Amino acid sequence: MRNLLILLAGLLVGLIGCTPKTVKKEPDIFIKKQYPEMRTMVVAKENIREEPNGYIIGKLKKGDSVLVLNKSGNWIVYDYYPDEKGYVWAPSLGYSYINLYNPYTYIDSVKQQFKSINYINYIMGQVPDTIQTIGSLSHLEYKNLGLGKRVEEVMEVVKVKKQVVEKTVKVWYDESKKKITEIQIDLYNPVKGKKAALKSAGVNKYFKIFEESKSRIVFQLNRTGKPFYLVLKRKQWKSNEIIGYTVTDKL
Repeated sequence: MRNLLILLAGLLVGLIGCTPKTVKKEPDIFIKKQYPEMRTMVVAKENIREEPNGYIIGKLKKGDSVLVLNKSGNWIVYDYYPDEKGYVWAPSLGYSYINLYNPYTYIDSVKQQFKSINYINYIMGQVPDTIQTIGSLSHLEYKNLGLGKRVEEVMEVVKVKKQVVEKTVKVWYDESKKKITEIQIDLYNPVKGKKAALKSAGVNKYFKIFEESKSRIVFQLNRTGKPFYLVLKRKQWKSNEIIGYTVTDKL
């Protein structure tokens, strides 16, 4: 009996040793970064602003450190005074520049699809506002990115009025499929001509024109695999000025 118990104990130890080890999965990039964190200025000097690209309220110099509370696009926010926030250009504090105008910021070229909504939330540093929802499709908007403002004309029965509207990044998100279907980006300033618009979007001029009309110019971004389209938006009907664009996987 004693020998049998010893044999069983040995078998149990052997089985435990053969049990596969649980590998802890590394968290995705959008949940990996935690704030607050300390950052030090890496350039000679930089402005402190009341909002992204807003009025200058102070200065930082090389070697100054700040406690970053959050990062939104290419801007960080910190406590400038006890009751006042300060915004600083993030690359001046050692962060990598994010080209919010480049379609490939939002496209996973390997998987041939848009990146996840959580990744977009991460680089924008915020949960987007919902503009409207139709069924499972939601139109989402990311604000306070320092993209500037534009004047919009609003029709009200028999009169027209103008209002200033913040430039934003907007996303169409299909909740049922957990996928982004379209992204809309406002350019900081209108640019003249197709070549300048493509340069602002970080795309070379050799991409094929898929369609051109009075209201838009469509470029096919992918020559192979699943196509994505860059739809340039004219400022006015048949205008030479481009005010922004849409990236979509269908027209």
